[in-house]
Amino acid sequence: MEKTSWKTLVDWQSLSASSIVEKEEVMTIKSISREQIVSNNGRKETVPVCRFENNALPMVLNKTNMRTLSRIFASDNIEDWYGKQIIVFVQDGIKFGGELVQGLRIKALPVRLCSVCGKVIPEHIYNGSLKKYGRALCGADCLAKAFPGAEEPKNDETEVTENVSES
Repeated sequence: MEKTSWKTLVDWQSLSASSIVEKEEVMTIKSISREQIVSNNGRKETVPVCRFENNALPMVLNKTNMRTLSRIFASDNIEDWYGKQIIVFVQDGIKFGGELVQGLRIKALPVRLCSVCGKVIPEHIYNGSLKKYGRALCGADCLAKAFPGAEEPKNDETEVTENVSES
């Protein structure tokens, strides 16, 4: 029988370690602003809060996570982060209030590269080409270079024929 943590029974006002169901969750940043919250000790505080397009709960951002966002997107300007995807994950052993606790951390999405030309590939193209050809391929040109003399597939046979050079 699976046991239930008390943390799952609390009505959290923001994203927390216990609200991340999977090991990692991909989130799209909708906005970031300073908002007033009630902290664990009952005090009202104004803190940076990130709202996501794909999650009802906002995430309170600490300095570590804001530095990470700045590094990932090569910008200190929060407006440059809007619409971008990140991975939110739970990390053990974070110091908070003199205790070691679980906390939320942020990391970049993995970069998928074409094995022929080195261009960034959208995930669905990457996964489709690996499944069909055993290689990461960005489009028909790289497919032809990877398999010279092979007959080019019809558009309905594979997603790889889409050329994604705009990425």
